[in-house]
Amino acid sequence: LSSGCVIGTQGFGFVEHEGTHHHIPQIGGVEIGEDTVIGANSCVDRGTMKPTRIGDRCRIGVQVQLAHNTQVGDDTVFEDQSGLAGSVTVGKNCRIGAQAGLAGASTMGDNSSVGPRAGVTRKVPSNTEMWGFPARPKAEAMRNVAALSLLAKMFAKEGKLPNPEA
Repeated sequence: LSSGCVIGTQGFGFVEHEGTHHHIPQIGGVEIGEDTVIGANSCVDRGTMKPTRIGDRCRIGVQVQLAHNTQVGDDTVFEDQSGLAGSVTVGKNCRIGAQAGLAGASTMGDNSSVGPRAGVTRKVPSNTEMWGFPARPKAEAMRNVAALSLLAKMFAKEGKLPNPEA
């Protein structure tokens, strides 16, 4: 564990009652596998009822957030400033790019990756590389970026760009 890590903190779990947000007690703890490295200023929240689990040989960069009830498989890598919301499951041998995030209760299959700054809002199938927001298979995301660029050039050439003042 590098300096500044916080392991086992209360996660962001609330329930609203009569207009007030109340903490849901989280007593599940944290389990960290063998030969796992957690970078500086990273945070791993404890689980609500069952432990938050990080597998063996994981590599977690600096300023990474692993929220309550997350389950991380062996040999998974988190680049700096990435994060998992509550109850996310990540398979074995996965890679999460810098500043990428997975929304609550989403899943990531074995041998998959999420590109830098991508936002996963659903399931990532095994053996898949996802990019962009919302995250899509890499080839589709690259086509979308290229098409948007061509569309902007076409509108600029024809003088049909929208007026931002309108």
